[in-house]
Amino acid sequence: MSTHFIFIVGMEKCGTTALANWLVNQQLAQYLVPDVKEPHLFSRPDIRPSLPAAAALPWLDASTSYAHNPHAIAQLPAHNSKIVLCLRNPLQRAWSAYRMKKLLAQQGEGAAQLARDFYSITDPKLVEGMAAQSAYQLQKQAFLQFFPRKSAPHVAQYFDAEIARLRQGSFAERVQYETAFYFSRGGYPFLPVLAMSFYYQALRQLLDKYLPEDIIVLSLHTLEDADNRAHFLHRLLDDQARQKASAAIPLTFSTEHYEFDEAKPDFAAAEWQSLRQTFAYDLTQTATLLQAQNIDTRLLDWQELGRDLPL
Repeated sequence: MSTHFIFIVGMEKCGTTALANWLVNQQLAQYLVPDVKEPHLFSRPDIRPSLPAAAALPWLDASTSYAHNPHAIAQLPAHNSKIVLCLRNPLQRAWSAYRMKKLLAQQGEGAAQLARDFYSITDPKLVEGMAAQSAYQLQKQAFLQFFPRKSAPHVAQYFDAEIARLRQGSFAERVQYETAFYFSRGGYPFLPVLAMSFYYQALRQLLDKYLPEDIIVLSLHTLEDADNRAHFLHRLLDDQARQKASAAIPLTFSTEHYEFDEAKPDFAAAEWQSLRQTFAYDLTQTATLLQAQNIDTRLLDWQELGRDLPL
């Protein structure tokens, strides 16, 4: 099957930006929306995307909102598509998501600089818009597009409340809040830090639509190895892609050098036992599903995925 479309559907904070940029810069794919890594076209209720015809390069959409969104998955093209799912140690991923979201929630110049740095890679037109609107306003405006216009005032109010909660609380308080919210509501609040550290449900939903050979799961750092990059491109594209597999994947964005007033948790500490057990269960279920469906796991680093987890 020739690949006309590539969807890097998740997970957030697992290296999707670096991978998408590399594919485009190496002229192995082209963005479905020019210069936009995450257009979220298939997640929005007000849009029914019309797909372009097959081109010399596959069309790439790296919207991480798709992985846990049944509506988006239902709209993705079923044929001539490859689905890429980047995974990371769930504890480290949750902390990384929290760190970025809290930095953006601060709304000061530091948040503006982070937004400029991030969007210059993922959606340069948004950087131009920051001359007229704050990073917070842009983030809020983009968020509202996922909801019907009629509900926008209520959604905006809720968004403001979640931003305030992120700004004022700690990581431990955020985890406690999201856990309680999930048990009482059956879902996560806006701007969650835990949701995309659970991999089983996303994989299960993808397998309801796609064949195992259509789905590629990976830990990004395994692609530092040239043979693994060749294997990845062979599965993603075809044998001819192997000749372009020598270029390494550079890290394009990280929040590590931005000033942050909260220390990284020691996830081996007793206070995180419940969270460790929860993630361990989900990762075990994910591994079982991958094995049962005979999905290639060569590009997953199981030791790193399971670090600090009671597996």
